Amino acid sequence: MVEITIDGLRFQFEGIPEPIGLFKSLKKLNVGGIYISQLPVFLKGMDQLEELILFETLCGLTKQSIEILRSMKNLKKLVLGLNEYSSLPEELFELTNLTELDLSFNYGLSTISESIGKLINLEKLEIANCELIKIPESIGKLKKLKYLDLNRNNYWILDDEWSEDVEYIIPASIGNLENLEVLDLSGSGNRQFLGKMILPDSIGKLRNLKKLNLSNNYLTYLPDSFDHLLNLEELYLDKNNFDKVPDCLVKLEKNGKLRIIWYPKP
Repeated sequence: MVEITIDGLRFQFEGIPEPIGLFKSLKKLNVGGIYISQLPVFLKGMDQLEELILFETLCGLTKQSIEILRSMKNLKKLVLGLNEYSSLPEELFELTNLTELDLSFNYGLSTISESIGKLINLEKLEIANCELIKIPESIGKLKKLKYLDLNRNNYWILDDEWSEDVEYIIPASIGNLENLEVLDLSGSGNRQFLGKMILPDSIGKLRNLKKLNLSNNYLTYLPDSFDHLLNLEELYLDKNNFDKVPDCLVKLEKNGKLRIIWYPKP
């Protein structure tokens, strides 16, 4: 048996069917939309499982759930999106075999522990559409990352509290992600942005970057090191506050393969 998918959004299941625990050679289990309070004990020891998708299950990351996840020795991909998490247990970051982790659409999630730096085998990390107010410095330890999606996070406040003086600073450690190919730091056009984003000079170290999305961030300039991104193929700059075309873009244009998506202010 390779894969089992149970669409909890189409069919009304009450929990994960217990017979699934009999399939010890299962590689992928998708139970998205099936509401469970925690992982059931009959999933313990499914050591051939490589992908577990728990999107919109409201699965609690209890001691039992973490213990079962630890027992899945070959687990590489874990999807925990849309589960109403406001915090994450430290033990989650001990699943060091993971190569993909998706925490998106947990709208109450405002902070991520520095312990995320323990997940040194991650190649793909998605924490989009949450309420992050800070990116942990330790993210720079995830040197195998190829794909990082942090779009539409909580860089906004109510309109009557908005201030352009507030700066949202991307940590310099992001420049350590030398294998990164896709980076999405775009904001949201649906809410008011809190201040403006400041990119570190170290972003120029991302020499393997192919796609970069910086839309909706009220950026006023790009760091000089930006012109080092010679492998960049797609750059999204829509809805920022540039007064003129940044000089570094003129230099990048010479690589002949860069596609820039940007509608300048009139």
